[in-house]
This record gives sequence, C-alpha cells and structure tokens, in this order.
Amino acid sequence: MNVLLIAYRPPDPRGKGDAKIACHVSETLVSDGHSVLLAVPSPVSAVRKSLHVVSAMVSRQPLQVGVTRSRALRDEVKRILRTMDIDLVVAVHARMAHYVPRELRSRSIAFLYDATALGYATYAGRLPYWMDPVFRLERRRMITLERIIVEQFGRVAVLAQPDLRHLRSLSPLAAPIIRVPYSVDLAYFSRTIRRPRKDPPLFVFVGRLGYLPNQDAVRQLVTRVWPAIRARWPGARMRVVGARPEKNLRLLLARQGVELAADVDDVRNELEEATALMVPMRMGTGVQTKVLEAMAAGVPVICSAFANGGLNATPTEHLLIAERPEEYVMHAERLIEDAAFSEDLVDRARTWVSTQYGSEVFKASFMSLCHDLLRTPLATSASHGLIESPGLRAG
Repeated sequence: MNVLLIAYRPPDPRGKGDAKIACHVSETLVSDGHSVLLAVPSPVSAVRKSLHVVSAMVSRQPLQVGVTRSRALRDEVKRILRTMDIDLVVAVHARMAHYVPRELRSRSIAFLYDATALGYATYAGRLPYWMDPVFRLERRRMITLERIIVEQFGRVAVLAQPDLRHLRSLSPLAAPIIRVPYSVDLAYFSRTIRRPRKDPPLFVFVGRLGYLPNQDAVRQLVTRVWPAIRARWPGARMRVVGARPEKNLRLLLARQGVELAADVDDVRNELEEATALMVPMRMGTGVQTKVLEAMAAGVPVICSAFANGGLNATPTEHLLIAERPEEYVMHAERLIEDAAFSEDLVDRARTWVSTQYGSEVFKASFMSLCHDLLRTPLATSASHGLIESPGLRAG
C-alpha cells in the first residue's frame, strides 16, 4: 500500500504533538510493509505568515489554517497524486486536512489527534482580556472546520474519548470517528536513570512553555501549589522543564524561587531525581503525554482530574488526583513517607502505560482503521456527496 502522509512538521519522536503523531503513523505503516510518501511545507517567512493571517480573517478561516498555509505544499500534494498510485491519504491535524483534494477525502484519514475547538472552550475566562475574543472567534471557526472534516473524510482519528464525543456531536453525517491510543516511546523513557530519593524533595513540571494551557498550569503550580509545598518542606525544590519560555514566565519563576530547565536536549535527565511530576492542568484537551511519559520513566504523578480526563487512569492505582494545594501536599507526603506505596504506584503505572499506550497497541488500532476504510464500499463514502478520483485505488 502506498500512503501519502501530509503533516505540518517532519516526523519526530521528540518533537511537538503533530510531529510525534506523524512519526507514529509513518513508523507504523513502514513496519507493516507499506510505502510512505511524506509531504510537509517549507518554512514560510514572517511577512508571508502575516499576509496569510489577514487572508484567513477576511475569508473566515481559522487563523491557524491561515498561518500554516503553503502553496508549495499544495503543489507538492498535487504532484504526488498525479505521478504516483496512492492507496490512502493521511492528514495529521485539522490544519492539514484542506490539502487533501475534496474528491479523495472519502478514502482519506484525518488524524486530528485532538479536537481543537473543544480545547479552546476551556480557555474561556482564563486568558487576558485582549486574547479572549480572539480565541472565542477561533473556536467558532474551528467548529465549522471540524464539522466539514467529519462529514467529508472517510475516517477521523483522535486520541481521547472527550474529543471523540465532541466530534461526533457536530453532525449527523459524521464519518466513523475512531479513538487510536497514543503511542508512548516505552523503550526511550524506561531508560530514565532514577536516582535514590534525596532530602529535600524535588517536584517537576514538564511541558512546552509556548503552549497556553501549559503556561496556565505553570502559573497555577507556582502561585498556588508551590507556596503550600514550601510551607511543608522549606527546603523543597520545584523545577519547570520546557521549551521556549516567554520572558514573563521566566520572571515569574525567578520571583517564586522555581528552577527553570529550558530547551533541554534530554528530558529524562530532569526526571532522574524527581519526587513527583505535578500537573495542575485546567485548559486544553486530548492526551497529556507528559503524564504518560513520566509513568513510563518511573516517576509518580500527581495531577488534576482534568489532566487525567483524556487518559482514564485509575486514581490511587496509577496516579494521584489533586485539585487544591493541600491535596498536592497530602499526596506528596504519602509518596515521601511510604516508600512501598510509591514503588507500587510506579510499577502499576508503568504496567498500565505499556498495556494501554504501547506502540503495538497504536499499531493494531491504526492499521485496523486503515484496512477498515479501504474495505468500505464506495457507496458508503459517496453518501457525503463525494466521488473517487481515478488516481486513488480501492485497495
């Protein structure tokens, strides 16, 4: 099978979310004996991006579609489809879906991995006043885009049940929307060298710091949770690990006496001495990969129920749930004072991640999705008013 993979970023197991998904998809297809042709956009200048944003505003498209627009990518997709026999097209993220020609979408997969509009709904009331109307508008436009995707693509893939329910609610014409479990790089994170616990304790947050939900979580952590932690353990340390922290966030961490490990080459080094990963998320959607990766690395996790919403781990069995600062302190005390409980929690979490989010689970689910789509009679796909291109084989 020849597969055209359209992604905004090249596949990268250590990259951003869409780069990781592109990597998982590509590796899965290649390991199953299929050929993958990759189409990604070339870098675009800041001036051109600005022009694209203006164009998106005028045309009522989502801004993220405008800012990532690439004529070169569209031409490359057309060239590949014109010169190659392509059995299946996979577009990673909603902003790449429009590069799939309309007549091919009934035999294509939109791997959204999360529902952007659902994530934007959690931003309401938690952004600076000047940003709030922008994201409200962006959410409305993303709902429109997501509705078009679920009506026109043969299959839609997401990582978490909340996103699946949201997308199914958008239209009675929605194509099958499938949850494909995220693939954790168990071999990589299991090689984290866990050091013997030291006094005072060290608590860690990991996440890309240019992402608004992570910025909000860090602020919750250092302004609400950290003072309670420090009151209980005056010598405790807090470390925030992530890429591209903005100036205001750097200043906040410095004022609060929180360590910053920015743009690190290997996040595992920052987890070696961690007493626990703390994740007070309340914005965003999808799967919190930071939680899964910490579990695979053998680090206990204390997080909000919201952070666990897309994972469905069992509280106290695989991780610890906390909402108020005193609950973070209570769980941290138990981890520190009851070594047997901490070790059992880590062992159960690692086993759970390997069985629920291992690469073989992802592979089985994704390949089943591909084969199911290719077996679907064209009449089913045609119910959305689409036709098959002569260049796309039935498979």
